[in-house]
Amino acid sequence: MDKVKRQVLLSCVGMLALVVVNAHAADTSYYRRYQQLTYQLEQDPHLILPQIEQFQLQVANAGTKAKQMAAYLHLQACTALERDICTVHQAELLLDLPGQEESKPALMKLTVQLYYRLQRYSDVIRQSEHWLSMPSQTSLSDRAMIFTLQAKSFYQLQTLVSAQQSIEQALVLEVDESRYRFLLALLQQTKQLTAENTLLQLLTEKYINNPLYWERLAYSWYELDKPEQALNVFGSAYKSRLLPLRSLLFYSQLLIQQQAPNRAVQILEKEADKFTPQAVKYCSECDASKYRQLLIQAYLMAERKSEALALLEKKVDKTNEQLMISSQLAYSQARWHLAIELLQRQIKQQPRNDYWRLLLAVSYFENKDYIHARKQFRLIKQSQYMKTAQDWLAQIDYLLS
Repeated sequence: MDKVKRQVLLSCVGMLALVVVNAHAADTSYYRRYQQLTYQLEQDPHLILPQIEQFQLQVANAGTKAKQMAAYLHLQACTALERDICTVHQAELLLDLPGQEESKPALMKLTVQLYYRLQRYSDVIRQSEHWLSMPSQTSLSDRAMIFTLQAKSFYQLQTLVSAQQSIEQALVLEVDESRYRFLLALLQQTKQLTAENTLLQLLTEKYINNPLYWERLAYSWYELDKPEQALNVFGSAYKSRLLPLRSLLFYSQLLIQQQAPNRAVQILEKEADKFTPQAVKYCSECDASKYRQLLIQAYLMAERKSEALALLEKKVDKTNEQLMISSQLAYSQARWHLAIELLQRQIKQQPRNDYWRLLLAVSYFENKDYIHARKQFRLIKQSQYMKTAQDWLAQIDYLLS
């Protein structure tokens, strides 16, 4: 039996105890029948359920105490049989009876939990608001739990602002990692990049050994156009062995973009065993082709052309990789006419990768073709290359003025 059902059963036992204390106030015959059914319920809930239902019909016109006994008994039977619809129906019946002041908070908490299990999200929100407004002495943990169910119900109804407010209230009352993760998902879905970044910084402090938070924080800084901070987080995670393998190549690519090719070479060479033909067979996240491309690119930018050529001479299965390497070699050797020709072909294969467009624009510039260079620089849209493009454009404007 899961946690919610155990809580429900405990609530039922507690409420039954309240009834038993006052049971003698009810009709004696009803009380004797109640005692018989209670004993039989403990033996076989499934077998005794029809008799409990019949007992509830018998007391339909009796006093409140008798109705309470029958409903609580029925409630306990439904709970034991894990029949949520039946359980919530009996709880609702009890809430409609007079004289439920003492047991009302427990009954309402029970219905909130069951409404959520039954996906009655509007009822969860309505009942939780009522329960939270009650002046009864409830624990912080219970209030946090109710706020959490309310938040998840708002989410299911796509009321995301209210969902965020409720889960934040829950976290104020009781810190819980699953609640933090729910809030993180909400911030990501609503694209609150700054708030997400702040939360991720908190999570990497609270749960320092969780690689997912470190990885996501690095990407968060990158999305906020702060690649230096992204590199710092990637670097810390990598040194602590907390960087998932799937992000290793992106980290290396970012190092290359931020003019740190030697560090990229160091990392890529160190992790070479993860990208061997044998290793990639058992690793869905290991892209051997991209690894090879990045290593050659890093060699070239680090002025280690002999190593780039040696890697290039090894067998290559994909012709587009050969074109990529040839383009970069022509560029690194200042063979501008050839670089322009090869980079134009490369851009046709990867039109959304502005790295190639940046190299093409610089090649045009170095070839004194400032008009075409300016056109290519203006086409660059990816944030990591835009500042560089703007610097080149300023220089072109100066030369053409």
